[in-house]
Amino acid sequence: MSHDFRRCGAWFRVAGALALLLAAAPASARVVRDLYTVVEPVQGQDATERLGAFRDALAQVFVRVSGDAQAGADAKLQAALQDPARFVQEYRYEQAPATAPAVTPAGAAVAGSAAGAGAPAPAPSAAVAGTSPAATAPGTAPAPGALASPTSAASPRSAAPAALGLWVRFDPDAVRAALRQAGLPVWGDARPTTLLWLAVEDGVRRSILAEDDQSPLEQALLAAASARGVPVILPLMDLEDERNVSFGDLWGGFSAPVRAASARYGTHAILVGRIRHFAGGPWSARWTLYSGTRTSRWRTTADAEAPLLAAGVDGLADRLAAQFALPAGASARGLVEIEITGVRSLADYARARAYLRGLSPVLHVQTVAVAPDRARFRLEVQGDAQGLEQAIGLGRTLTPAPAAGPVTLGGGGPTPAGQTAPAGTNPSGPAVAVYRLVP
Repeated sequence: MSHDFRRCGAWFRVAGALALLLAAAPASARVVRDLYTVVEPVQGQDATERLGAFRDALAQVFVRVSGDAQAGADAKLQAALQDPARFVQEYRYEQAPATAPAVTPAGAAVAGSAAGAGAPAPAPSAAVAGTSPAATAPGTAPAPGALASPTSAASPRSAAPAALGLWVRFDPDAVRAALRQAGLPVWGDARPTTLLWLAVEDGVRRSILAEDDQSPLEQALLAAASARGVPVILPLMDLEDERNVSFGDLWGGFSAPVRAASARYGTHAILVGRIRHFAGGPWSARWTLYSGTRTSRWRTTADAEAPLLAAGVDGLADRLAAQFALPAGASARGLVEIEITGVRSLADYARARAYLRGLSPVLHVQTVAVAPDRARFRLEVQGDAQGLEQAIGLGRTLTPAPAAGPVTLGGGGPTPAGQTAPAGTNPSGPAVAVYRLVP
């Protein structure tokens, strides 16, 4: 997100984006909600303004779902951005709150809590809401080639503070199909959680950012992470953290104490940021990412804290997407059947099916059978079996059942030992993997 854009519509961005972050409980991965939902600031409700907002919002969703920071400017997506209304499932206008959150000189909106709670929800206005924008959003809009990024500061719509927000939700299947057609990766809803240690030196004092600071620095960080759809948590900095890791450990790049102090949080990745800023000078940061056995390092500089943190989060998202998103060109397809136990209600069934549909490698989900306490689904998947297993393992929705074996794509395969294939299924069809739905 650009510094100028946030200055013009900060509360819209933060209120919509912070909903993506979940509470800061230890977990290796999170199912990121609302990847396909954006709130765009608008000046009015005319068709041209609405179409421009659809375009900006769709570009941001392309970035979130692909994990590619440049997706919104990709030449192969310009046709989709020229007609964004066909991707829209639902939209509505929302009125700005009476008092907008304060904006720091650096452009970081102050809203929400350190744990990722959303800002106060704007009250829906009495304005038009609709579900078929293609019929109500004609008109000529700026050419999509003008979109250098999903939050381009050059957008004429961001020239002045907006009194309205346009809430829009896009069709997940259509968005993923457009990305695949453009040869871009697709990143599912289950994404690794990152613990972020941020050491700050400003010439006066040295500090480590904690989850309850509620500072402009923290809010800018959470907004940037939300815009890229990457779940992050900050350390508690309680007595245990203070005992296990020091500012010097972070600043000096000593991995052993940092990894040891991070173990209690149970995240997949650890990002250490070392920020330096002196009065009147630029902001600079050194970043180190520990993701499993991989270590990555990069540097960012900016003239303010918000763009500095956004650049650091871009580096985090790009690297995680390269590791976990289904890569472009993974053309191999296969079928696999998954039986899920612990499905005791319609809500359980809907949650399990929605989770499978959100996994990066999954192209299509078909319900095969439903019985008391379990349901069976046939998945058409793209890529290899390892990618599907990794995608399932990232989340906390499904866990392998005791008799579950490795996932096998294509061809036939036996039902895992101890499990009985439901009546009517073909034992020579796709192999079956058994998982349990986590309550």
